[in-house]
Amino acid sequence: MGLSQVINGRARAKTYRRAPITDTEAAKQLGVTRGHLNMVINGQRESRSLTARYNALIESLPSTEPSKTKGQKQAQKGAA
Repeated sequence: MGLSQVINGRARAKTYRRAPITDTEAAKQLGVTRGHLNMVINGQRESRSLTARYNALIESLPSTEPSKTKGQKQAQKGAA
C-alpha cells in the first residue's frame, strides 16, 4: 500500500466518521457488506465505484455538524 493510499484512506475515514448515517445503514443502501465498505473507506481496499456511490449517498443526506469538545464550548462562552 502506497503512502498516498494511506493518506487518502485517513482523509476518507475522517469524513466517514462525520457521516449522518451508520456504516451498517450505508452498506445496506449501497448493496455491500459493512466490512467491505469499511475497508474501502479506510483505504485498505480500492473501489472507485463504491467510493463514488458512498460519497453521493453522504452528499444526498442532510449534513450534521461535528460535536464540539468541552474546550471549544468553553472558548465559545468566553468569547460571548
